[in-house]
Amino acid sequence: MIIIYFSQSGTTKAAAEQLHSVLNVPIYQIEPVKAYPADFSELAEVTKLEVAKQVQPDLKRMAIDLPEDHKIILGFPTWRHQPPMLIERFFAVNDLKGQQIFPFTTSSDDLIGKSLPFLNDWAGQAQATIGNGGTLNSQTEIERFAKEVISVDQD
Repeated sequence: MIIIYFSQSGTTKAAAEQLHSVLNVPIYQIEPVKAYPADFSELAEVTKLEVAKQVQPDLKRMAIDLPEDHKIILGFPTWRHQPPMLIERFFAVNDLKGQQIFPFTTSSDDLIGKSLPFLNDWAGQAQATIGNGGTLNSQTEIERFAKEVISVDQD
């Protein structure tokens, strides 16, 4: 099992690092080649354009050793009621065939359910599957999600 995440503001990074401390598994960060703007208004314009034009930003190379048990925890913020377009790019450029992906988001507005249609589509194209997901905005939610993933891991 591994944790892979994208974080713009640091919120998703904090959740991923808390999961890492509970699960003690490798952790990797997804980063775009061209950084997103720090200014929220500029970021909103960039993400609006990405979604409207279906732009998948290029990603920095990651030396990921995909897990032998085929389980990936994938974290991201929710932007415009869906995962960021660079998450679609992650699915497109990595060999995820046979991987089971447990997604989590850190969003105060949208639960993970809003992202699932997108994730299921992208996973299907990558011949991966989406497992149980969560919206992780508190330590309690993080610990519950970790327990759920561990219980799946023991099946």
